[in-house]
Amino acid sequence: MTSWIRIIAFAVVLLTGCTSTTGTAPTGASPGSSSPAASATAASPPGASDLEGVWRSGVVTPDTAMAALQTAGLGEHGQAFFNFWNIADENQFTLRVGGGRWICFWSKDGGQSIEEDSGAYSIDGDTVTIRHDGGADTLRWSVDGNTLTLAYLSDTFDHPEYPKGEEVYQTILYMSSPWERGER
Repeated sequence: MTSWIRIIAFAVVLLTGCTSTTGTAPTGASPGSSSPAASATAASPPGASDLEGVWRSGVVTPDTAMAALQTAGLGEHGQAFFNFWNIADENQFTLRVGGGRWICFWSKDGGQSIEEDSGAYSIDGDTVTIRHDGGADTLRWSVDGNTLTLAYLSDTFDHPEYPKGEEVYQTILYMSSPWERGER
């Protein structure tokens, strides 16, 4: 299969089954804001999991994203993802976990944060499953002090034409940089 066909197949997979959504953070409630709406999302009830709260990635560059893919054995898929998603030179992610919702925002080159990945979640020990239209992702998580580490375990998306698409997407979003706790 020629490389341009692979890129088209990858794009179809991402458009039809990936967990991205379009939209922006609520007005006045950017991922780093302390507006009432943002604080309500970030707040964790007593006895909540250590996973719940607000987390911020470091700066993710194409090189750090490719390194995460290489570590996961997915390096051959990186360029197609970068081309399709127009990955910027400097990307930063903010993750809000709480109130039954998992929401990841993406800021490219210091621009506005846009909601990139979201769904209802459930925590079972050191795993979290995020449910989206069309499938679910399961990640292993651990918190050490104020640092969150996530690792892809599995997904239930059916992409016979590109079976690694969801794993590539999740690896770049969640495993390209350590996550530091933001406001709780």
